Amino acid sequence: MGNVRGSGQRNGSNLDADRVIWFNTTQQFQAEGNVNYRQTNPPFSIAGPSAVGKLQDQQVSMNGGEGGRVEMQIVPQPR
Repeated sequence: MGNVRGSGQRNGSNLDADRVIWFNTTQQFQAEGNVNYRQTNPPFSIAGPSAVGKLQDQQVSMNGGEGGRVEMQIVPQPR
């Protein structure tokens, strides 16, 4: 399948997936297949088989599906 990449400027976010549908009017997306979302501010990453969200609002909802697995990493910030 494809190798789709998207990025957000505000928080250094990146989205990789096999397939992505982008909705121009709402700035939302639907991603399927090997979905990986990462951001640098604050440091955070999540991966799974499918996701929906809105990058500019830092909203990503990952779905594990039947037997799928979602993996999340949160990096604590020093005070």
